[in-house]
Amino acid sequence: MTISITKPTVGGSENTWGTTVNTALDDVVAVLNGTTASTPDLTVGSWKVGGTAITADAAEINKLDGLTATKAQLNFSDSVTSNIQTQLNRRLELISETVLSSSASDVTFTLPTGYRDFQLVLNNVKSSSGTVPLYIEVSTDGGSNFITSSYVGFLVYQFVSGSTLSTNHVSHTSGVTISNNNISGSNTSGTNGVINVFNPLDASQYTSFTVDTMNQTSASTINLNKGSYVYAANAAVNAINLSHKTGASVAAGAVVALYGMKDY
Repeated sequence: MTISITKPTVGGSENTWGTTVNTALDDVVAVLNGTTASTPDLTVGSWKVGGTAITADAAEINKLDGLTATKAQLNFSDSVTSNIQTQLNRRLELISETVLSSSASDVTFTLPTGYRDFQLVLNNVKSSSGTVPLYIEVSTDGGSNFITSSYVGFLVYQFVSGSTLSTNHVSHTSGVTISNNNISGSNTSGTNGVINVFNPLDASQYTSFTVDTMNQTSASTINLNKGSYVYAANAAVNAINLSHKTGASVAAGAVVALYGMKDY
């Protein structure tokens, strides 16, 4: 740190040396008190704060330049032992959600790039009329056309009617079956649950589905639906469609959310 002062002249300044010394002392005090800005040139490890040597160099200290985070915000990373972004990439995030205020022929989602796997969460998805299967179909052209063949898999559904438990299964090649007997009406629960979609955007792999849903078909009958399917073609799937495919619409009140897991 450089401090510049004017000193009395030896053998001169007979009548001004006191003022000169006082001005010089004022200049030193102003620098030490911070009133006057200074430009110290410090050597790493040679200056201390509270007796502790500061070993950071200029480049390391300059990393704080422009920092706006608070102490509390910085402490959010306390005890983190691995890359935070990698951890975030491995979590599902909401991409979009459809809430039907009126019935619709289908519910369609585009699958954006940057994600590896997806999840559909269904809440109160009912048929607008009758008791009909509920399906997912895929598209490889962004949703312009949905494919009605090349699906391989099955849906096992258990249903309890009163105190009787029965098990059955269906296998459709025209779509991924979510519920084999989705019903209409205000006195029953629509289809609720989760459909996982694996590797749809990877053209080198088949798109795989797992189904875990439930629905109610009468006041005393509950269905539990479990299924596994693949779309048996090496093609990038970039849109999916949820519908009944029979003329029955998806009834108002349905909520369908699409989540995605980041590619990493």
